[in-house]
Amino acid sequence: MEKSDSTMTLITDEEIIEITGSRYPSIQCKILQEYGVPFVRRRDGRPRTTWYNFNHPLSTRNKQLEPEPKWEPDFSCFDEPTSRTKSVQKKFNKNRKTDPNA
Repeated sequence: MEKSDSTMTLITDEEIIEITGSRYPSIQCKILQEYGVPFVRRRDGRPRTTWYNFNHPLSTRNKQLEPEPKWEPDFSCFDEPTSRTKSVQKKFNKNRKTDPNA
Protein backbone atom coordinates (compact mmCIF):
# COMPACT_ATOMS: atom_id res chain seq x y z
CA MET A 1 0.00 0.00 0.00
CA GLU A 2 1.47 3.33 -1.07
CA LYS A 3 1.47 6.13 1.45
CA SER A 4 0.20 9.39 -0.06
CA ASP A 5 1.19 12.90 0.97
CA SER A 6 -1.85 14.53 2.55
CA THR A 7 -0.79 17.98 1.29
CA MET A 8 -0.97 16.73 -2.30
CA THR A 9 -4.49 15.37 -1.89
CA LEU A 10 -7.03 16.94 -4.22
CA ILE A 11 -9.72 19.06 -2.64
CA THR A 12 -13.13 17.52 -3.27
CA ASP A 13 -16.03 19.36 -4.90
CA GLU A 14 -17.81 19.50 -1.54
CA GLU A 15 -14.73 20.99 0.12
CA ILE A 16 -14.40 23.61 -2.62
CA ILE A 17 -18.04 24.57 -2.03
CA GLU A 18 -17.39 24.85 1.70
CA ILE A 19 -14.15 26.82 1.22
CA THR A 20 -15.51 29.31 -1.31
CA GLY A 21 -19.07 29.48 -0.03
CA SER A 22 -20.41 29.09 -3.56
CA ARG A 23 -21.89 26.25 -5.57
CA TYR A 24 -21.17 27.96 -8.89
CA PRO A 25 -17.87 26.93 -10.52
CA SER A 26 -17.29 30.37 -12.07
CA ILE A 27 -17.53 32.07 -8.66
CA GLN A 28 -15.37 29.36 -7.08
CA CYS A 29 -12.66 30.00 -9.68
CA LYS A 30 -12.92 33.76 -9.15
CA ILE A 31 -12.52 33.39 -5.37
CA LEU A 32 -9.53 31.06 -5.72
CA GLN A 33 -7.91 33.50 -8.17
CA GLU A 34 -8.48 36.44 -5.79
CA TYR A 35 -6.61 34.59 -3.06
CA GLY A 36 -3.80 33.45 -5.35
CA VAL A 37 -4.61 29.76 -5.11
CA PRO A 38 -3.46 27.97 -8.28
CA PHE A 39 -5.99 25.58 -9.76
CA VAL A 40 -6.88 23.74 -12.94
CA ARG A 41 -10.29 24.24 -14.50
CA ARG A 42 -11.85 20.89 -15.38
CA ARG A 43 -13.92 20.34 -18.53
CA ASP A 44 -17.10 20.86 -16.54
CA GLY A 45 -15.73 24.27 -15.39
CA ARG A 46 -15.09 23.27 -11.79
CA PRO A 47 -11.76 24.20 -10.20
CA ARG A 48 -9.43 21.45 -9.08
CA THR A 49 -6.50 22.03 -6.72
CA THR A 50 -4.57 20.38 -3.91
CA TRP A 51 -4.47 21.16 -0.22
CA TYR A 52 -0.85 22.23 -0.64
CA ASN A 53 -1.86 24.87 -3.20
CA PHE A 54 -4.66 26.05 -0.95
CA ASN A 55 -2.45 26.27 2.15
CA HIS A 56 0.44 27.90 0.24
CA PRO A 57 -1.00 30.49 -2.17
CA LEU A 58 1.31 31.91 -4.83
CA SER A 59 1.56 35.22 -2.99
CA THR A 60 3.40 33.53 -0.10
CA ARG A 61 5.71 31.29 -2.13
CA ASN A 62 9.31 32.20 -2.84
CA LYS A 63 8.86 35.59 -1.29
CA GLN A 64 12.20 37.37 -1.22
CA LEU A 65 12.66 38.96 2.14
CA GLU A 66 14.11 42.43 1.91
CA PRO A 67 17.22 42.78 4.02
CA GLU A 68 16.76 44.82 7.14
CA PRO A 69 18.33 48.23 6.74
CA LYS A 70 21.56 48.61 8.63
CA TRP A 71 20.73 50.59 11.72
CA GLU A 72 23.33 52.23 13.84
CA PRO A 73 22.72 54.37 16.90
CA ASP A 74 23.33 58.10 16.59
CA PHE A 75 26.01 59.00 19.11
CA SER A 76 26.30 62.59 17.94
CA CYS A 77 24.57 63.75 21.11
CA PHE A 78 27.78 62.85 22.95
CA ASP A 79 30.02 64.91 20.67
CA GLU A 80 29.18 68.38 22.00
CA PRO A 81 28.55 68.86 25.71
CA THR A 82 25.42 70.75 26.68
CA SER A 83 25.64 74.18 28.29
CA ARG A 84 24.93 72.68 31.71
CA THR A 85 27.72 70.15 31.25
CA LYS A 86 30.10 72.93 30.17
CA SER A 87 29.41 74.91 33.35
CA VAL A 88 29.95 71.83 35.53
CA GLN A 89 33.20 71.09 33.71
CA LYS A 90 34.41 74.66 34.27
CA LYS A 91 33.68 74.42 38.00
CA PHE A 92 35.38 71.05 38.18
CA ASN A 93 38.48 72.27 36.35
CA LYS A 94 38.58 75.45 38.46
CA ASN A 95 38.44 73.41 41.67
CA ARG A 96 41.19 71.08 40.43
CA LYS A 97 43.52 73.99 39.75
CA THR A 98 43.05 75.46 43.21
CA ASP A 99 43.23 72.14 45.04
CA PRO A 100 46.85 71.59 46.16
CA ASN A 101 46.32 67.81 46.56
CA ALA A 102 45.25 67.35 42.96
